[in-house]
Amino acid sequence: YRISSTSGHTYTFVAYRDNRGPYPAWFKHLPMLQLLTALVIVALLTAFVTWRITNPLRKLKQATDSFARGNLDTRLPKLVGCRKDEIGEVGLAFNHMAERISLLVSNQQRLFRDISHELRTPLARQQIALELLARKLPATEHQSLHRIEREVGRMNQLIDQVLTLLRLEQNEHGPTIETYDLSQLLCKLTQDAQFEAQSKDQVDLNQPKQVSVVGQQELVSRAVENILRNALRYTPEQGRVYLQLEEHKDSVMIRIEDEGDGVPEESLSHLFEPFYRVEASRNQQSGGYGIGMAIAEQAIRAQGGTIKASNRKVGGLCVEICLPKTSLKT
Repeated sequence: YRISSTSGHTYTFVAYRDNRGPYPAWFKHLPMLQLLTALVIVALLTAFVTWRITNPLRKLKQATDSFARGNLDTRLPKLVGCRKDEIGEVGLAFNHMAERISLLVSNQQRLFRDISHELRTPLARQQIALELLARKLPATEHQSLHRIEREVGRMNQLIDQVLTLLRLEQNEHGPTIETYDLSQLLCKLTQDAQFEAQSKDQVDLNQPKQVSVVGQQELVSRAVENILRNALRYTPEQGRVYLQLEEHKDSVMIRIEDEGDGVPEESLSHLFEPFYRVEASRNQQSGGYGIGMAIAEQAIRAQGGTIKASNRKVGGLCVEICLPKTSLKT
């Protein structure tokens, strides 16, 4: 700026403008920073509230799935049960329901076990009495005694199956976990099944030469043996049973197929229930007692595997067993 005085002198003033202003440069972006900060705070609060709600629900789902798989000791943790909101009430209701169901199942299993043990004594006495009676009766009367002996034998077999099922349901299975060759086990079971069925080539076995699995060999043997016997029982004399073993990365698949009449679709979901028999096979000669499939399911589930049944398109029943290569019990 230039200013002239009355005396004729000219004064020049120079003013320097500081573009930075009295505040830092970022101050002009303060509204945007405030907005971003608010969004971060809202996001964190939303994540916390979401976790607060979904975490107990996730634990509830895990507990429900575990309980449905037969782990009756499953309970929700105290962190869920001690909440004072509706989720806490659901947790308490689940724990109460689990306690009641576990108690009812335990009482039922104890009743079956007591009855089974109590039946063994009179059956053993009957067998001894039959042997003594056979010595006194003439040979012409032995046919009736043999029939009674067969019925007593069936009763003993039924009791053994019931006790086996109860032990599996209560996780009281004693077999140790070991590494075994599943291919060799299936080969042995095939030979035994064909010998019992008095057939040399009715079972078509297709499998790799060697498949190593870590688990409980006795339980797998019992499961496959029961299913294989059922398949041979319901397959016509000229029919065949197909036993196939497939090896995957972390699991193995055992598939057993027969050429029988199959099972009604409404009965497929009940095949693995204890004492369940399809209506068409309700007789002692072919229907069994309805425990073998239940034992097979419990034996497979005890090792973290799955078992399912379906009807073949060409006729007959197909049972698929999926086992992890390393048992979950290890």
